[in-house]
Amino acid sequence: MNGPVGKASYLVGHMALVFLSLQPYSDPSFQHAMGPPYATGLPLADVAHHGQGAGLSFYVRLSDGTGPGETEAVDAAVARLRNLVFSGPGQQLGPKYVLVTWGPHAFPGCLTSFNVSYSQFRPDGVPLAATVELFFHRASSVA
Repeated sequence: MNGPVGKASYLVGHMALVFLSLQPYSDPSFQHAMGPPYATGLPLADVAHHGQGAGLSFYVRLSDGTGPGETEAVDAAVARLRNLVFSGPGQQLGPKYVLVTWGPHAFPGCLTSFNVSYSQFRPDGVPLAATVELFFHRASSVA
């Protein structure tokens, strides 16, 4: 990502964070939003633009829901994020069109990769922490 940290970014400790929003759409022209957006704060270093705006990737780090302001278990948070970017029952199968906004930037894309890495577990196997890596390619109808 080039340029300074946008107005929608902030510092936590010494780490620059940027507000990120994922709004799913049912159509490649991004006219019909599907439900509320997913919103979170991300370390600015975790957001990467790829070549001439052709792609975008970022990591979403999820923890056990016991920290300040956290209310969702890791497995439920992963499922919510997955359901937001993939089609559900009664819809055309495949990834949804998603408008990704972070700081002053917006990227109309379609998901090409969704990878989950679990890093901590309770003794009974319930996940306590995970990192989700998402990669989007630019939606060609709005490029």
